[in-house]
Amino acid sequence: MRARPPSPTRTFCAQGLNEASEGLPFRTELFEPFLQEAPAARQAPLVDAGDLTGTGLALRLEWLLSARSGRWIAMLPLRGVRDGVALSGALSGPNGVDLIDLKVEADALYRGYRGQACGFHWSARVLSCCSSW
Repeated sequence: MRARPPSPTRTFCAQGLNEASEGLPFRTELFEPFLQEAPAARQAPLVDAGDLTGTGLALRLEWLLSARSGRWIAMLPLRGVRDGVALSGALSGPNGVDLIDLKVEADALYRGYRGQACGFHWSARVLSCCSSW
């Protein structure tokens, strides 16, 4: 059984909510049910993936997290990345984080498939010409 990390108190959550919403057209009272449940959540059992079976959240979790070779792999979509090279450099190292630009990788796959298809096409034409002689 893993140790439970310390949960924030209701007061801590309320202070953070007030700071984060300062100067914004944001109705903090909408989070009152969350703030009321914070103390109870501290005593509740930890949630694991099995508790989410059959829910929409389970589908999202399965898409984002998978266990392979005894390790967890997380796929997190990023938006608005302006400098992928800098981000990749910042993430590289012993932490095991890799940045994969799906558009770049998909374009490379497409170019590879297209090149292979063109090669097959021209090979077939050459063979067709040679066989008709």
